[in-house]
Amino acid sequence: MVHVMNNITDEPDWEKRIFDENCAREWRQKFLDVYNGLSPEMMDWVIEEVKFKAEIFLEKGMVTALDGDVVKSDIAITKDIKLALQEDVEPLENITEQDKDYEPGSGGQVVNLVDPSLFALAYSRSQILPDRTIGLDDYLSHSGRAKVLEVKWKEHDPFSVINNGRTRTKRGFLDLFTAYSLDYQWLPCEIKFKDTTKGCRIASYINNLRPDHHRPLYDALERIITSAIPLWNLSLTPLRSEQLHRRNRIRFERIEYLPSSNTLREVLELGSLSDLEDIYDRLWEREKSRPVKPPEIGPLSLWLDRLRSENPVDLRTTFRHRGLQVIVKLANIELTPETPGYTGTPWQFQGLLNEHVCATAIYNYSCENVTAPMISFRQRLSLDWLHDNYFDKGFGLPWLPQVFGCNEEEKQIVDLGQVSCREGRLVTFPNIFQTSLAPVHLVDPSKPGHCKSLVLHLVDPYVRIISTANVPPQQADWWDGFNIRRDVLAQKGLPVELQDMVLDYLEPYPLTIEEARELRLNLMRERDRIRREQTEKLETWTFDSP
Repeated sequence: MVHVMNNITDEPDWEKRIFDENCAREWRQKFLDVYNGLSPEMMDWVIEEVKFKAEIFLEKGMVTALDGDVVKSDIAITKDIKLALQEDVEPLENITEQDKDYEPGSGGQVVNLVDPSLFALAYSRSQILPDRTIGLDDYLSHSGRAKVLEVKWKEHDPFSVINNGRTRTKRGFLDLFTAYSLDYQWLPCEIKFKDTTKGCRIASYINNLRPDHHRPLYDALERIITSAIPLWNLSLTPLRSEQLHRRNRIRFERIEYLPSSNTLREVLELGSLSDLEDIYDRLWEREKSRPVKPPEIGPLSLWLDRLRSENPVDLRTTFRHRGLQVIVKLANIELTPETPGYTGTPWQFQGLLNEHVCATAIYNYSCENVTAPMISFRQRLSLDWLHDNYFDKGFGLPWLPQVFGCNEEEKQIVDLGQVSCREGRLVTFPNIFQTSLAPVHLVDPSKPGHCKSLVLHLVDPYVRIISTANVPPQQADWWDGFNIRRDVLAQKGLPVELQDMVLDYLEPYPLTIEEARELRLNLMRERDRIRREQTEKLETWTFDSP
């Protein structure tokens, strides 16, 4: 049902056509023919729910693509903002081939324009201001006042530090500390809400994007972040604890069996009663074959009433004074006739636990001669309650395939579907899914093509992490022509010669690009290890897992 609604809401003018009886009838029959498991009653529900989605879209300009919620909008970011972004990133693109920052491991197909993994916070290496913050306009005015960020927890058990010494339940499917970096952290910028308008402003420098060199790009990014906030509100609303399980369209509360010819007496009479193993096998086959009454979809009106009564997330109202933190990434996929296909990305969560990413926004602002980028979503099935309430020590959960389409030995993971990230579309989602960018190919293999994307990671606003408001720029070339720390030495009355001697003895700071790239490789190796461990755990988890 969700896949069908996602397909319908990708159609041109769907919000108007769904109210046309002929069009709705055509869609109804089309998807009944395509999806074998879709009943006429389910399709009736789909049509009515899409009408409800159309009302929301006409009011807010966005629509839920997948439950969870993955939200999409083709109109949230206007054409003038898109054109401004395309124009304002050109200074980052118009550089020599030698200066291009190719993503390590991408085979020269991904060019980073703004990469949060480059010049990231490195514990025991980066410096932090202990008693003040850095503004957007004075980001180079704090030389000599920062101190190296020392890390004390490396001397202790990281599990105890991260989990406050508490132990996990045996059914916890990911050990927290395995997804927590003790070495690196992406640096977000600070976002403040404007008092007089509904907009927001970037209040501290974006890591790897120098403010005085790219002020127009900062302006465009402010407008895009402002546009993303309403979609983030919609993506995060279902995650409120009191609303988490209210959105099930089909509610499953108990097992009901249909009449069956294989009664218990008949099964026992089929063989000897002296062979216990044979008796068990017969009973097991009976339990597996007993027809289960399919869960029925409830009235649409009750489901809509639950949605309308939800308490929506409102980031602006809740965090008007505190503001937000956002991690920014700009990257281009560049394909050529010699390299006509990009393989995509592996399954991954967004960021690590110490970065506290709660939601992400993806905006592809320029796609030329490439297939439409698609993002796939999957997550672990939350069926522990079945095991706890319905598990039979003798037979387990034999009815599971009939109701949920899986058995006890299979991995508890479900592919939720794909969402198109076509040019001009803004997509947001909470960080509860593993995501994967599907392969991208040239449409005309004789010509080059590209896909240019902006990714915004929203830090959990209830948590404050170290940001660019706390860390002076680490890029050595940003300090060219600026006397780092020299102002402090001059205040002491030291002559220039002695100032030079003192600076020579100070720990090298900031970082050269070579040093930063070496640190990035270490960061990426750590994240790749964590990603593989998470995926292995996710893909091997079954009902029988400890």
